[in-house]
Amino acid sequence: MSSLTGAEQTQQWGKPIQVIHKGDVVWCPPGIKHWHGAGESSAMAHIAISPVATDGKKVTWLEKVELPIVEKAKPQQPGKLATVNLSNEQLSLIPIAAFTATGQLDKLKSALINGLEKGLTVNQIKEVFAHQYAYVGFPRALNGMLTFRALLEERLAAGISDTLGAVPSVLPERTDYYRRGNQTLAYINQVPVEQVSAPLFNNFSPTMDHALKEHLFGYLFSRDNLPPLYRELVVVSSLSALGDVNAQLRSHLRIATTLGVDASQMERVFAEFEQAMGSDLAANAKSVLQQLQ
Repeated sequence: MSSLTGAEQTQQWGKPIQVIHKGDVVWCPPGIKHWHGAGESSAMAHIAISPVATDGKKVTWLEKVELPIVEKAKPQQPGKLATVNLSNEQLSLIPIAAFTATGQLDKLKSALINGLEKGLTVNQIKEVFAHQYAYVGFPRALNGMLTFRALLEERLAAGISDTLGAVPSVLPERTDYYRRGNQTLAYINQVPVEQVSAPLFNNFSPTMDHALKEHLFGYLFSRDNLPPLYRELVVVSSLSALGDVNAQLRSHLRIATTLGVDASQMERVFAEFEQAMGSDLAANAKSVLQQLQ
């Protein structure tokens, strides 16, 4: 069986579901009970080649496949999760993200030291830079990562051993990250997955649609050693520091509030940001937030 389009699925009796992508070839041994079909959010076409059995039948059709029903997440409040009380560890992400976004590497070094002292682990800070590349570009994100590596080497030479922290969970090799991206978008916006599963920009740019859903919201968010709220705080600070991307900032401020950052906690975020980046950029971010109210 060769997959021509879509994200197909197949499963042999007693084994986990396997995701098949365009161009994959799957061998289904004779006499083994199995099924194959399209994914939950995509169509598929395939070519199936079967030898002729001795009884003249190529296929023995069995019962209809009953897939497990996945309950849709329901918001605890009208479109919001429970209110959070941001920790000093979480707030320490704000200057790290802002200085990385603007390339202020000398100030970034001090912010990184503060983040480590406030409880961020080495692996969490690495995730910050990996996540930022989608918003501030690879050059800024790589410079941040290299600054962090040099700082860790300095601290190790001075006898300071920083906490490495957890590594992300390992997902199955054939994980459907596009589907996960839709699920992530549904969760962080607290809406049904059907509301976010349509192609972005009405399929004007399938490449951008997959980059955002499959890699950013699918793959990066699946790296669970940096939780969604931490990632959104990084994005809010990064976009606020850029200063001229208010449409995107508005979207992520909305997500942050949905994830439980209420007005009082957002004031704490803006206070950290203003201390790092000054009053003008902070005033712009606050004005964008006011548009949501």
